[in-house]
Amino acid sequence: VMLMLAGGDSMTYAANLNGLANDLVVGLAFMSCGVALCLLSCLVTIAVRVKTHTVLSCTLVAACCRLVVRAARAMARSWPLTWRLVLVFLLYLLGSVLTGLATGAAFLAMRPALLRTPWMQALQREKHRP
Repeated sequence: VMLMLAGGDSMTYAANLNGLANDLVVGLAFMSCGVALCLLSCLVTIAVRVKTHTVLSCTLVAACCRLVVRAARAMARSWPLTWRLVLVFLLYLLGSVLTGLATGAAFLAMRPALLRTPWMQALQREKHRP
């Protein structure tokens, strides 16, 4: 699809420069038909998946998630209750750390914008006064 779109873009550019030639019109028609057929085939497969209620279960991500859940369930069944609680606590701790890292990264990404606010500029002026 991307090759068809890229080809159509260059044809449109040539049409804008040199005017419409017969080969450009035919090329754009073929490109348009190819893109339309690709989109139609995608819509048909999505419609079939919606009708059979298997939109999410037919994806590669869902298959990987099912594999991970099965493996985790098999491991968790063989562990004693104490280790299960320890694992749940460690997962909670990992989630907290990752949330903190993401929040810190977002703060650092916004820091230049925060420094341009009037109240931050006033604080910096107060800080640098002799």
